[in-house]
Amino acid sequence: MARVCAPSRSSSICSTRSRRSPDVTCLALPSWSASFSAGGSAMERSSGQVRVVEHAELFRAIDHVADAIRSGDLPPGARIRDARLAVELGIPRILVRVALRELEQHGLVRETRARFYRVTEPTPNRFQTAMECVGLEIGIAMQLALPKMDAAERADLSARLRRAALVCTRPGATAEAVYAVTFDLFDEMVARTGNPFLRTSYDRAGREVQRSMRGEMPLLNPPSVIGACAAEVARAVDDGDPRRADRALRRMFRPTFGHALT
Repeated sequence: MARVCAPSRSSSICSTRSRRSPDVTCLALPSWSASFSAGGSAMERSSGQVRVVEHAELFRAIDHVADAIRSGDLPPGARIRDARLAVELGIPRILVRVALRELEQHGLVRETRARFYRVTEPTPNRFQTAMECVGLEIGIAMQLALPKMDAAERADLSARLRRAALVCTRPGATAEAVYAVTFDLFDEMVARTGNPFLRTSYDRAGREVQRSMRGEMPLLNPPSVIGACAAEVARAVDDGDPRRADRALRRMFRPTFGHALT
């Protein structure tokens, strides 16, 4: 859940042409296939027989469609033609149907009465809710990771937080710059905990953010507010105070905090 990318792919699986600009930027959050099982096979019943499908092909189909939705190549309401997608990816059509059912579970697509799939409309309040969940996970990560750091590691983290604060408070700071500099740090904090359960919940919240963004890059607070929170986290890290750092991180992800601060 770290870098920022600018996909410009033209998809042939959409029956409705995208009206978005081809250089829409988006967060490079974890791949959608990461939310599914890491081993074994996906099974689909066809003509009374069980067909075993290799995970690699299934995950490739899932990521292909999810990335197209995220980047805007498949806009809300677009019809997904499973037969055309199967030809494009060189995989069985039934496997594409399995992938679409998985994506339906995540709310990215829905099956119509006519038995084909359309891209769902984004829900704005889901972005705020998902970001607040991310803030909770990062705050927990700080409480777990900070006590394990030695003085040199705390000094390094504090310096990076201050650099992030400078980027965010710079006049004309863009959402792309804010996401790039902050989520690199957040991802590292979660990794430092070494806690696989936190990693799973953090990635899940990140995927929900990605689903809600749909190629846009909204911010819950102005960049200056996010920068002020990052600076407060840096001071808490200097003092070795994980609880204060946790509180500052959570405020960063609360939209009402921006108005109170300014």
